[in-house]
Amino acid sequence: MRTNYRRLLWTYPVLVSLLGACPDPDDPAATSATESSATESSTSFYEMTATDSAPTDGNTDDPTTSTSSTATASTTTDPSDGSTATDASSTSEDTSFTDSDSTSSTSDGGDGSCGDGVVDDGEACDLGEENDNEGECTKLCALPSCGDGFTQPGEECDKAEENHPNAYEGCTLECLKGPYCGDGHVDAPHEDCDPGDEPPPDAVECVDCKWAGKRVFASSVGYDGNLGGLSGADSKCQALAEAAGIAGDGVIYRAWLSSATVSASERMSHAAEPYVLRNGTEIAEDWEDLTDGALSGSSILLDENGDKVSLFLYAWTNTTPNGGIASATEHCDNWGASEFPNKGRRGLTAAMTSEWTDAESNSPAYCSKKSVLYCVEQ
Repeated sequence: MRTNYRRLLWTYPVLVSLLGACPDPDDPAATSATESSATESSTSFYEMTATDSAPTDGNTDDPTTSTSSTATASTTTDPSDGSTATDASSTSEDTSFTDSDSTSSTSDGGDGSCGDGVVDDGEACDLGEENDNEGECTKLCALPSCGDGFTQPGEECDKAEENHPNAYEGCTLECLKGPYCGDGHVDAPHEDCDPGDEPPPDAVECVDCKWAGKRVFASSVGYDGNLGGLSGADSKCQALAEAAGIAGDGVIYRAWLSSATVSASERMSHAAEPYVLRNGTEIAEDWEDLTDGALSGSSILLDENGDKVSLFLYAWTNTTPNGGIASATEHCDNWGASEFPNKGRRGLTAAMTSEWTDAESNSPAYCSKKSVLYCVEQ
């Protein structure tokens, strides 16, 4: 009842206006004015009912409570044809907002990230879930290339910035393997041998590109009797081995040398494996064979680089065939003097008999002479 009363109050002024404006049918001017007034009143009525909000008492039947979604819409009459038009600018704005808010994809269907399957700006490729660092498109959406750090089809390796023209066990600038153990070539100084290379006839087994044994060599450098003592002689052997690339991974070399009080046997490890030259040729089966009075395989005719030495070259030793001290006096003052009349005992590099280590028992050499050292891996 209350609602109907309000509606009556809203429509009453309009009805009064319409009734009071009834024209004389014989007066054209009055008729025109009346039509204009009616149009204005009609428009005002519709605008009011569409936009004004009357107070409500909570009754859900009140039509004014259900117009919030079109609260800003207005209806007008086109004076040319009497049709009406509705202003839906608010609805248009809401739709635009909904469209932009409900989608985050790019115009081509991707989301703009690498791996969405769409080649976006800054990407060279994108295969989506099929992106693979070892495939046609990396997980960074880049085309495969030598130097990117990934080993792809057609490449043997790829170490990115560490690629090098010829680094051992490295990767070349063309992403091909550099020299490595098993390539069929002896890559000195890193290798003694290679399983793919033909070894010497009397060589021991090649294991991980190293001869299976303790390496022995005659030094490529000759020294007088002042060797800096036993420790000085050891340092000389170690330095030569390191320069030749055969002393890596903590490998130690010592000189086959005895002083007045310390024998070579005391200073050496007693290996159960073969003693070999740089080319793999065996000189003794083990420590027991090495110290039984003669060499069983070969004389010590190669230096640390694998080059041959003279057949008539002598080596400072003062050591007996069994590794003991040869003389208590003929050791160049414990290998610390080269002046006359100091003398030292030597072995002959070309010999395989006991002379390989003690060839001058009756005529030791003056310490001023240059002789080589036998260097033995421990």
